[in-house]
Amino acid sequence: MREKIARLSIRTKLLVPTMSTLLVTAVFIFLYYPAQQKSQALRTLEAKALGMGEIISLNMAFGLARDMSAVAEAFRVAQSDSTLSYIVVLDTADVPLGVYNPGGVALELSGLSGRHGVFARYGLLNVATPIRYQDREFGTLGLGFTLKAIDSSVTRGRVTAVLMSLALLIGGGTLAIFLGNLIAKPILDLHDAAEQVSSGNFDVAVPVHSTDEVGALAKAFNRMTETLESTMTARAKLERLATIGQLTATVSHELRNPLGTISTSVDLIRERTRDKDPAMERTLDRVDRSVARCDAIIAELLDFAKTGNLELETTEFDPWLETLFREEQFPEAVTFWYELHTGAVVSLDRERFRRVVINLVNNACQALTSDGRGAPDDRKIVTVATRLEREDVVFSISDNGPGIPADVLPEVFEPLFTTKTKGVGLGLTVVKNIIEQHGGTVMMTNVETGGARVDVRLPLERPAT
Repeated sequence: MREKIARLSIRTKLLVPTMSTLLVTAVFIFLYYPAQQKSQALRTLEAKALGMGEIISLNMAFGLARDMSAVAEAFRVAQSDSTLSYIVVLDTADVPLGVYNPGGVALELSGLSGRHGVFARYGLLNVATPIRYQDREFGTLGLGFTLKAIDSSVTRGRVTAVLMSLALLIGGGTLAIFLGNLIAKPILDLHDAAEQVSSGNFDVAVPVHSTDEVGALAKAFNRMTETLESTMTARAKLERLATIGQLTATVSHELRNPLGTISTSVDLIRERTRDKDPAMERTLDRVDRSVARCDAIIAELLDFAKTGNLELETTEFDPWLETLFREEQFPEAVTFWYELHTGAVVSLDRERFRRVVINLVNNACQALTSDGRGAPDDRKIVTVATRLEREDVVFSISDNGPGIPADVLPEVFEPLFTTKTKGVGLGLTVVKNIIEQHGGTVMMTNVETGGARVDVRLPLERPAT
């Protein structure tokens, strides 16, 4: 039974008990309302019959004792009641003294004098009242009242009960269907959305039309799909990065040996042909440059695949940056401005983070010097600055070059993405990986005044002094 109930739809689970309750209520109304109405009408008629019997019997007793005109008046008053079917007056020996029977009721007068009160006979409501005046009893008054008015009232009551029952069933059923749809529609929307999510569509969102439990469920589902989408995207990205890392490490190691052989062979050929063939010298120089580019690409691939633990050292960040910029050589056409005065102390793998700084600075310089797209020679500026923000130090490198196209900006840190003619597009990916290994973040933006800026955020090892 439970399994059968569990398989029913929400609409059915709501509609069946509701309609069952309404049906029971309708049957109760149909049976109880007319019966209650008849009972009430009978009690009213009994009270009326007793009251009329008392009044008429008193008038007749007075008439029989003193003035017979009172008897005639009593008959006249009784005959004026449309519900009265008969009047009979008996003496103490059950001999009729007067009978009014317009309905032709087959009366049984014997024993009437011994029955006082209300009783049912002939399909009528009857009342027997003693005719008594000053302790003298003259006989018995019998009255009969038709039940047709009550029957008509009961019939009307049954019709009313049927109409009320139908209205209750139709109205209640309509309301139950409406409420069932109101409850089931959001749940069906959730079901359809779940089916789409299971098929791989994470862009689906369930409309939220209420603030009740169903609305809260829809909001929770939407949050779940958003989280699930980002989680699945991140997982796919990690799997793709892991695959690329394994592939690049294998390919890089396999290429290193042939390149070494080529480089050694070029040196040997150069020794044997030195000063003999200038054209050969130029060819060998091109081969050397090509091998050097291949070495640079392999180094980039190996950096990307590198997953070893960091060798962290406590480092005063600003002095370390100043030393790095003094030791490295950058294009002479670029002017560097430095704003390094935070006093920040961080934990760095200095060798790996050195690659981060050099890569970011080289990108800024290339934006200023490549293909004439940068600023004029006297205004090629790269600004290196640090600042403190709460418990972090922010290291930024900005240039006044052409900036980064808006459609490219979200993808600059993606693996294998590049806008350059040389390289494989892993430089900024390696930069991001190293920064995240240090517990930091990196963000690339365009500057409103022109150029691009990269912000590297690192946690402080201890508060700056």
